[in-house]
Amino acid sequence: MGMLQQELDSRKTVTLAVAAVTAGASATEKAVFASQENTWITDVTFIPEATIAADNTNYQTYQLLAKGTGGTGTTVIAQATTSATPGAGVVGGLTSFVPVQIGGEIPAAVTGTFNSGTEPAFATGLPVPNNFVAIGTAVSFKITPAPTSINSPAGILVVQYSTSPALSNIQNLG
Repeated sequence: MGMLQQELDSRKTVTLAVAAVTAGASATEKAVFASQENTWITDVTFIPEATIAADNTNYQTYQLLAKGTGGTGTTVIAQATTSATPGAGVVGGLTSFVPVQIGGEIPAAVTGTFNSGTEPAFATGLPVPNNFVAIGTAVSFKITPAPTSINSPAGILVVQYSTSPALSNIQNLG
């Protein structure tokens, strides 16, 4: 088996069922996994089960967080909002059963507005600076719902990661 194949075999995927969150409710946070070895997050995607409109006042914030070995950390690995104003970390509205990347497509060093008019730039996305998860670190998914009007839909969170540092800056392989 060649080196690249071994590295590709080191990729793993974790999925998490995410419950809907009512507008105005407190933020909710669910455990995704605890790293059993040094890990590099390579992609974070949310697949909503309902459509919600983008809104500049009543928007959701989705975050993948490194909780550390003590479970109290707040390091943002990836983040996106459903604001209507294009910009860094903004995904706009959500369409039912259409995957939206929360991180992984564009390096964190890239900022700005929508690249082609439809594709957002993720300022806090991956692969740098916060995609490394040390052994024993818990990772969570946090939803901060809109203050009023727009509920956050239920859906599936998909987190892809690698245990190979050689793949830490490669996204969406295969």
